[in-house]
Formats: sequence, C-alpha cells, structure tokens
Amino acid sequence: MNLNLDGTGTIMTVTGPISTAEMGLTLPHEHIMSNFGAEPAWKAEYPVAELLGTVLPYLEKLSKLGYRTILDCTTAYFGRSPALLRSAPGRSGRVDS
Repeated sequence: MNLNLDGTGTIMTVTGPISTAEMGLTLPHEHIMSNFGAEPAWKAEYPVAELLGTVLPYLEKLSKLGYRTILDCTTAYFGRSPALLRSAPGRSGRVDS
C-alpha cells in the first residue's frame, strides 16, 4: 500500500493497483479460501470448480451489498492462492477487474 499524507494513494490488488478512493466499502480481514486444519503446504490444491461454486455466491452477495474490496489475509502454507483469487473478480460482480 502506498498512502500519502492527504489520504490518497494506491493499493495492490490481485488484478493490479487501484486508488484507495476506489476501494469503497471494504472487508479488512477475510480468508476467502483456506486449507486451515490440513498439513501446511507451499502450494494449495483446491477442487477449483467446487470451491468457486461455494465461494462465488458469497462474493456476489457482498458485491450486491455494496462491498468493493476484500482484504484476504490467508497466509502462505495455509491455502493462499493469488492466481485463484485473480480468476474470481470478474465473476463476482466486481466492476474494476
């Protein structure tokens, strides 16, 4: 995140940088997907179709409720997958993907 003293700046998203003004209503600490409880692994393996079938309806509902940004805090070894997150914005109602 690059934040200036006047409150303006940019934040890096999985689809590229956006201005902080574009963030809108934000959920600040979420875990869209996680393999918590499983053995830590460098690369998460998910059944993608099943995962998206479960997650996308929630993301679509959040979008309809006015949320524009979700800060995913899933750590490495517990299922973080920026590539998989990158595939979701266009299908979840986000307009700035």
